[in-house]
Amino acid sequence: MMLFSTVMVILVVASISSFLLYFHHKAVWTEFDLRADSISGALARELELMVLLEDKAGIERILKGALKLQDVLSVSVWDKKGELLMRKGMEPSSAMKDMKVVEHDIELEPAKITEDMMAPALAGKPEKIGRMSVAFSSAKLKAKLEKMVYFIILATLIVIVLRLLADYLFTKGITRPIEKLVQGSEAVAGGDLAYRIDIEGGKEISRLAMVFNKMVVSLREREEDLNASHLSLKRSYKELAATNEELLRAKKISEIANETKSQFLANMSHELRTPLTAIIGFTQLLLGGKPSSEQKDYMERVNQAGKNLLKLVDGILDLIKVESGDMKLELVSFDLIDVLESNLRPLAWKAHKKGLEFLVYISPDTPVALRGDPSRLMQVLINLLENAIKFTKAGEISLLITLEERTMDSSNMFFSVRDTGIGISKVDQEIVFESFRQADGSSTRRYGGAGLGATISRQLVELMGGRIWVESEEGIGSSFNFTLNCKIQADRQDETAGHLPAPLPRLRVLAADDNDNSRRIIHRMLDFWNLKTEVCASGQDAIDMVLAAQSVKAPFDVCILDSKMPGLDGPETVKRLINGHGFNPSKIILLVQEEITEEAREKIDPDVQVLAKPVFQPELYHALSQIVEGGKGQSTIDNRQLKIENQQLEDLAYKKTRNILVVEDNPSNLELVKCALEIKGFNVEVAENGKAALDILEEKPCDLILMDIQMPVMDGFEATEAIRKREAGGRRTPIIALTAHAIKGDQEKCLKMGMDGYVSKPVDLKELIDTVSRHL
Repeated sequence: MMLFSTVMVILVVASISSFLLYFHHKAVWTEFDLRADSISGALARELELMVLLEDKAGIERILKGALKLQDVLSVSVWDKKGELLMRKGMEPSSAMKDMKVVEHDIELEPAKITEDMMAPALAGKPEKIGRMSVAFSSAKLKAKLEKMVYFIILATLIVIVLRLLADYLFTKGITRPIEKLVQGSEAVAGGDLAYRIDIEGGKEISRLAMVFNKMVVSLREREEDLNASHLSLKRSYKELAATNEELLRAKKISEIANETKSQFLANMSHELRTPLTAIIGFTQLLLGGKPSSEQKDYMERVNQAGKNLLKLVDGILDLIKVESGDMKLELVSFDLIDVLESNLRPLAWKAHKKGLEFLVYISPDTPVALRGDPSRLMQVLINLLENAIKFTKAGEISLLITLEERTMDSSNMFFSVRDTGIGISKVDQEIVFESFRQADGSSTRRYGGAGLGATISRQLVELMGGRIWVESEEGIGSSFNFTLNCKIQADRQDETAGHLPAPLPRLRVLAADDNDNSRRIIHRMLDFWNLKTEVCASGQDAIDMVLAAQSVKAPFDVCILDSKMPGLDGPETVKRLINGHGFNPSKIILLVQEEITEEAREKIDPDVQVLAKPVFQPELYHALSQIVEGGKGQSTIDNRQLKIENQQLEDLAYKKTRNILVVEDNPSNLELVKCALEIKGFNVEVAENGKAALDILEEKPCDLILMDIQMPVMDGFEATEAIRKREAGGRRTPIIALTAHAIKGDQEKCLKMGMDGYVSKPVDLKELIDTVSRHL
């Protein structure tokens, strides 16, 4: 090893020496060539004028001066004809050694002078007027290089000798102790931890031997510790394996428990909803007849109690689904105003019956063509609004929807449900969103309910990625607020709450309403549409303002009147405006707070338009458009009811030809569905289980099947699968699921099993009839 190292050092030194010698030789010769070229160039420039003037004395003087320069042997000058003008020094010969001859043309740089004699300029190419050569001696240079070679060789030899001497000393003082250390390391690596080394030498070598011996002792101690740790790890491994087995058993038990819990919830849902179907359904059938006022009151109480119980069951199931992570959100396209209008109208009538004002305001810049889960959004709003109605004795309930921020495809929206109810204390505000807790939680509380509405609302809002909070003051009211980020439909990004299909002319509008916030909402909508709007708080004020406007030849184009105002109410104000002051009834819009009866409608001029409160922008825009077009006023409420009744009359003959098979094992539910369908004019066959249904279909096909899911003998899924196999390649009979199950994925499972629709128990008779009609 040492010999190899020495040889490598010698080779490296020799290589470096050769490298230095080569580059030094090249640098010296390069310097010599540059100096020769520089001297010859300078002489050629000095001789330019002398050769041109043929001044031999000047040429001689320059040549003599050149001979005094280092290494210059001779200088020769020729004229442009090639004749030698002069040579100083020895004559160059190719036989001479150590000589370098550099030739250089003598050229005249001609120039022209401008007229102002200030700016010389080139007049053409340089003219050759002669030639010169300089002979240089390189003898001194070669001698210098030889000395350098001798010096480098000597230095190399000295380095090699020193290296050999160092190797000898190193081998004697270091290498041999290191060899002992290597031998000791190999012994220790082989497992001999009792090995010791004894080295005589310098202080550092002795210290190294001592450190090595300490290391061996430490390794032996660590080996003993490792052996002890290994035994401990083996014991821990056995304990861990036993723990893992216990965890696996616990996991299996937990999975079985969860499955059992889900099945229990499904069964409980079925068992609770099945009797509720009969209770609510038969009550609705009885209410559709002609009961006495006392009977009607009893039945409405039973119906409401059934609905309250159903709501409690649904709330508990929703709570369990959210907390277990089973709640799934939809992503569908919907129109915000359409969804609000169809869902909030019953709540508005409920509030109005309690004497409360029910207000809805959607800021005009709010996008309405959204994508998301409208049913869950409305569940949150309905929960909060129902709580507001329940805890408010007087005043108003309002829903405020505004836009906080939007991009091209999404919007951050703010929802606020406000009331003038009992309010919530600071302490109760911290627990109002907890399960089964509410602000009025004392044993003497006046307000019913399980306290699930706010809890489910919080969980649904958070599931949709939003945030919900409450602001309240006792005795003044509460404000439940939440924010959501809603996707915007790509093809309807410009549609907002204040968007107009076509612009309205600049109408003069008078709006009369005794509620301050209601007036503000109407004024904001009209003002956003660029209409000239004035407001007042009573019917008498409205009449006075109409008369004043007529007197100055600036009459109002439209009057919007609330139906319930102190003093003169809406209908009486309408009557006086038409009969006493000649106001055109087709330019009056009456806002009513409840479903208007036929008797009440007869007392109102048929040309007056009647809109239900709260008024949404599309309804109000349509009413104003009717007035602009000069159309006859019509009640939107009456139109809706009339359209339904006409459609029912038109479909009656069609329904009598349709055969429906109802498959249900519960006698009460079977009779309820049968009666409801027969009342609507359908022909009905019944079966108590899936097997009986298949037997009936074998003999008599039908147009639609209402199929219960949980039945003895053969359940609904098995029966559906058998029916679809029979129909393979032929006519497909619509099958609508009737199920009391309300646990995750029921609807999706029904559709996956080959069914076409889904009606949840307890059956809402209107929903049942609508679903049947839609699939026939």
